[in-house]
Amino acid sequence: MTYKLPPKLKSYIRSELYKYPLIETYISARKIYLQTKPKELDENQGGGRSSFISNPTESLVLEYSEDSVLTSLESLRAIVFNLLGNSSSTTQSFVESVYFNDRTSSRNIRYAIPIASASLGLTDRQGYRIDKDFVNRFAVEGGYVDSRGNVLDLGRSVMGDRSAE
Repeated sequence: MTYKLPPKLKSYIRSELYKYPLIETYISARKIYLQTKPKELDENQGGGRSSFISNPTESLVLEYSEDSVLTSLESLRAIVFNLLGNSSSTTQSFVESVYFNDRTSSRNIRYAIPIASASLGLTDRQGYRIDKDFVNRFAVEGGYVDSRGNVLDLGRSVMGDRSAE
């Protein structure tokens, strides 16, 4: 299941993986923001029914489910959790060392993979193979690539300006 992913997509996936150690912090910060952001004023000054939901718990749950940032953060958490759960202990240790450990994740993959490989007793080639497999599985699981390896149309957010043309 190895695919030739475009460099921008690989870079985007790796940036998402680097976010994972702080994902709980990002999710709780986003929820706090949604709880405390200024509410829209009800413009209904007359005697008719209000168009706003009066139950604050229901409206907060509705905001959580409709917020695209919160949804994407929770999706990232679920994808990585699922991938790590279905991986071998070597792959788990390798991914944690490359992407989640502050000391070895230099954000320069060229240096992080050999360091993580050496610390786990792997060759550099084995480390690059594990990384490529994990990034490819993330691409499939995240919906960036279909099961045959075709890159899906992702728009400008991931692939840059050329993919939208």
